[in-house]
Amino acid sequence: MNQLPYRDGVFDLVLFSATLHHSPDLNRTMQEVARVTCNGGTVLVLSEQIGGWLKRSDRYSHRNNLIHETYRSFLQYRSSFSRAGLQQKYLFSEHFDKKLRERKIHPQGRFARLGNLVAGLWRYRRFRMMAHGPLLYVAHTLFGFPLNAILRKRSSSRWNFSIR
Repeated sequence: MNQLPYRDGVFDLVLFSATLHHSPDLNRTMQEVARVTCNGGTVLVLSEQIGGWLKRSDRYSHRNNLIHETYRSFLQYRSSFSRAGLQQKYLFSEHFDKKLRERKIHPQGRFARLGNLVAGLWRYRRFRMMAHGPLLYVAHTLFGFPLNAILRKRSSSRWNFSIR
């Protein structure tokens, strides 16, 4: 993933599904992905596991050394995407949205009390809008919510204009 065998700018769409945490060098991977993505192209990052300040760090210690996994922080992903010249839009997981709407919080979960509180607030549209926006960054940073993002490769042209 750090030396893709493709010419520059050949893909309109690149998809990662729970993959980036296997990269030994995220910055290099994202530079390579940006290289093969055409100007104005899209990179989708779906269900990427990330580390959170309050997430247990021993969760995956049972895995063997043949599976290379690195749990990076939300800020590391954001920084890597920016350095590669990719504009970012983050999405709230439909899975979590449904769990909160249906108030299906596992009673033995680590943050069950907080989950129930948030599920109670979920019925308020204004709260949901905040959760889908600025509070999403908090959820990624603190709790390590899985990352879902739409990334756009910026045009490399200095003369970016349209004729009407």
